[in-house]
Amino acid sequence: MQIFIATDGTLDTERTAEVVARLYEEGDEVTIVTAIQFPREFLRGVARATGVDDVAEFAHEAGAGVLGIAGGAKAAERLSALAKAGNVEDHPLGDYFVQTAKDRTDGLRQRLKDLGVSAVTAWASTENQTARTILDIAKRCEADILLIGAKGRGRFEGPLGSTVTMVVRRADVPVVVVK
Repeated sequence: MQIFIATDGTLDTERTAEVVARLYEEGDEVTIVTAIQFPREFLRGVARATGVDDVAEFAHEAGAGVLGIAGGAKAAERLSALAKAGNVEDHPLGDYFVQTAKDRTDGLRQRLKDLGVSAVTAWASTENQTARTILDIAKRCEADILLIGAKGRGRFEGPLGSTVTMVVRRADVPVVVVK
């Protein structure tokens, strides 16, 4: 069985590890994936590092050519192509994506390892289409079950949040929501 875990780094590590350990049988594959919203998350980090409180203001002042890579969709497209070629680290922002993914997945991967469950990690760049990105990757991985965390901060989708609600509605496989 292919167990697919989607996280943005806020997934409850202990609860998720317990659920996976109950589902896991010898020979199963576990993949932990984080979808990184670019450029929003990157700009938020830069704004924090430079002491700017308003990310929208920061992005507006930086202008359309910020980072020299156009909008987020174009950057995601370029980075996706580099990732498929296996050389995203060659991109100036490669370190950012690799480190962000590591920060978001290492705790869960280590906790699963402590429970005897081996997991691989991956990341994907996305721009405001996180649910679609998660579902696309789950399909490519031939996931049999998908685990995702719910924060419920979405403005329109209630207690689960907009991304989780969309994943639950559109998934072709069973979805376990960890709250």
